[in-house]
Amino acid sequence: MSKLSTEEKFIDVSDYGRTIAVACAQKLKHTKVTAIHITLLFAVCGLRLDCCVLHFEELLYSSWIFFNLKINY
Repeated sequence: MSKLSTEEKFIDVSDYGRTIAVACAQKLKHTKVTAIHITLLFAVCGLRLDCCVLHFEELLYSSWIFFNLKINY
């Protein structure tokens, strides 16, 4: 965890996304995108994926994940 001093650091398996999140934050730092935009994007993607899973639309589900990954990177 980046908030801890060297002697207090430990491996936290629930913190697996921090490296990716920090890299994304650095890329978006000098843009007009804010934390609210990212939160809303994840909320919309999550709701859409919930709909796909509930209706068993595997093809749409997998293509939506691929599209979401392409947007994020």
